[in-house]
Amino acid sequence: MRFTAVLILTMFFSATGFSAEPEPELNNSTLIAKLHFDRSARKGQMVGALQIRIRNASTKPLTSLSLLLNPGLQFVRVEGSGRKQLEVTSDIKAIEGSNLLELNAATVQFTNPLAPSKQREIVIHFRGYIEDLSWTGLDGIKETLHPDFAMIRAQSFAYPIFATPDMASIQRAWNSKPYQQIVFLEMPGGNTVRGSLAVAEKTIAGSKTNYELKSARLTKPAVVAIGNYADLTDGMISVSRLNATEAEARAVLDAANAYSGKVRGLIGAPGKTGSISIIEVPDGYRDMVTTGAIFRGPSFFANPEISADIQAEIFELWRLNTRNQAGHWSTGFDTLTKEFLSNGGTMQGYNDAAFLAAQPLFALNKNLGKAALADYAVDGYTGQSDTVSTLAFAVLYNVLGDEAFFALLRNLRSELANNYADMEAVAEFLSGAVKHKKARKFVKNWFAKGRAGKDMAKAKSFDALVALYK
Repeated sequence: MRFTAVLILTMFFSATGFSAEPEPELNNSTLIAKLHFDRSARKGQMVGALQIRIRNASTKPLTSLSLLLNPGLQFVRVEGSGRKQLEVTSDIKAIEGSNLLELNAATVQFTNPLAPSKQREIVIHFRGYIEDLSWTGLDGIKETLHPDFAMIRAQSFAYPIFATPDMASIQRAWNSKPYQQIVFLEMPGGNTVRGSLAVAEKTIAGSKTNYELKSARLTKPAVVAIGNYADLTDGMISVSRLNATEAEARAVLDAANAYSGKVRGLIGAPGKTGSISIIEVPDGYRDMVTTGAIFRGPSFFANPEISADIQAEIFELWRLNTRNQAGHWSTGFDTLTKEFLSNGGTMQGYNDAAFLAAQPLFALNKNLGKAALADYAVDGYTGQSDTVSTLAFAVLYNVLGDEAFFALLRNLRSELANNYADMEAVAEFLSGAVKHKKARKFVKNWFAKGRAGKDMAKAKSFDALVALYK
């Protein structure tokens, strides 16, 4: 039986120690970690601190937090405002939904509850070793603090994640809303660091190498790979290889650039500066795609295929709604473009789904049909904007056809992508740029005037809606 350590810092907790508290929204974080590598897993050591700002996104006060760590790591202490030590219990817990996985699970009790919409900064101190978790059913999560190769990532619980001891909560934490992150690493040896955060600074002090890593954009929980990497870079794409040949790395780079060139040819230059790293991991590690980084094993490098998940991550460089904001002016055409690229232009299923999603919104609220898309934010319809704009751009695409629609979209992106824009600016642009008579009428009715409701009342299907403008 695994040795169980219990940390109790000042108060008594119930037997379970875990409640149905809402899960917090994560904001800015800084992870500081000092690493010692060893070929024996238990002799590899990590001393770390995660400083993070959390927000209570729920409608009730947040009184406690649930945290999980790799079973080889221990919680040392948790600090709140003014570095005041918070009350914590931790224990090794079996994870619900998994037959074998056990993790170090902690409950942190707030002295003062965190009110809805309020933010608070905490610092979590931890230390120990990273245990290989692949035997528990987490296939491909096999890293330890090994001198040849190591990873620091949420999937191995190498730093605290905000989840309760069940797989559903863990999956939500792994796929959390992106946030700003910084990582400071101190480690021995000459290995290099690659991952979802860019290297901002590297310094060498004696036998130690220090890295400062920053996210160029909002990212999901940080993934850092540590190994003897060699790099190839061309434009927005870089490839980092461990054991692959330079020729194999070049083939990966060429395949990724071919796809990014396809996107560029369709809709123009990316909206913001960004990059994608394709990073080799040793055989037996799980393939991963996260914000700005794609992790693949030797078989991929031997025969690169730009699969759907890689395509989706490359496309993120073109997405204008980088923060995934509701009601963003670019959602409709971002969504349509991604679908077009994914399905080779086969759009009927997408079109029908867009119509069926919007139809009940108009049926439930007659006033929505009388509002122009340009006025949705002012009229209080931000929550409906994404669904309706997705349908509107699908109709416009079908009225204009591939060539004319994407020519229009390239011009729209060029005009608006690097400046302040909103749906009113989109409507103004379309009103001046669309010359096709029927498409121009559609733009006027949906984007500039409040006549969408009349069209939706007449049309019983997507094709019937398009037919009104053919």
